[in-house]
Amino acid sequence: MTIKQTVLITGARAPIALELARSFNEAGHIVIMADCLHLTIARWSNTIHKYFSIASPRYENSKFVSDIQKIIQTENVTHFIPTCEETIFVSEHIDIFNCNHQWQI
Repeated sequence: MTIKQTVLITGARAPIALELARSFNEAGHIVIMADCLHLTIARWSNTIHKYFSIASPRYENSKFVSDIQKIIQTENVTHFIPTCEETIFVSEHIDIFNCNHQWQI
């Protein structure tokens, strides 16, 4: 039996992010996606529960961090998966993106 988790995936403009969303949705999890671009390939996908427009990590780094923190808190995100160049910016602030669970590898 799978315990339903809430997964936040950034980089909704990337095909790999949409594939990840589909996989997590198929496994029964709640998928939330975010991107600094307004129109993305995942924006209207029926596999995601919610979509958030966030600040650009490159041009508005502190707002980006704040946006991600707010999503994690308000949506009770258990797992956060950054894709695309967001991974670079997230790695700079990894200690402040606290989710309820960590992936076990």
